[in-house]
Amino acid sequence: MVVDILTGPEFLSVDAYHNQVKQPIDLVVGGLKALDAQNVAPDLPQVTRKMGQDLLNPPDVSGWKSGTYWLNASTLLERFNFADRLAGSDSANGPYFVDVAGHIRSNALGTPAAIVDYYVGLLVDGDVSPEARRALVDYLAADTSPEDGHLPEEKVRSAVHLVMSLPTYQLG
Repeated sequence: MVVDILTGPEFLSVDAYHNQVKQPIDLVVGGLKALDAQNVAPDLPQVTRKMGQDLLNPPDVSGWKSGTYWLNASTLLERFNFADRLAGSDSANGPYFVDVAGHIRSNALGTPAAIVDYYVGLLVDGDVSPEARRALVDYLAADTSPEDGHLPEEKVRSAVHLVMSLPTYQLG
């Protein structure tokens, strides 16, 4: 029965793909896992609470609502702030450390386009408009060193934050 459900047309249809807003816990844990965060700060319950999901304390016996319930001005801002904290932490001893330089080395990402394609594939399954992809590539290419093609790590971290701020990243 499970195989039938998971291979059924309703589960695999285009209408089901990226059609549900991620709950805060899915957004946070998904980002940590996708980016292989080395350190995780102990404030995760507070982070999800600011996004509207107080873990282990649902609003009623039916649990949390779904859909656009998770999106409003303050929760969306907190989602973007979390993405910034996660992508921007460049200290191996700090909270939410993501080894961006390690990602670039281990995946031989030598161009702005390769870096964008890697993180877009990793975080949003490659589901980004050509215009958004072009804007991200242009953003990274603007600071590429002409003599060695080197990109500042801070700029790459900012691009990761931008990918995590895309509407597609908010959807599961």
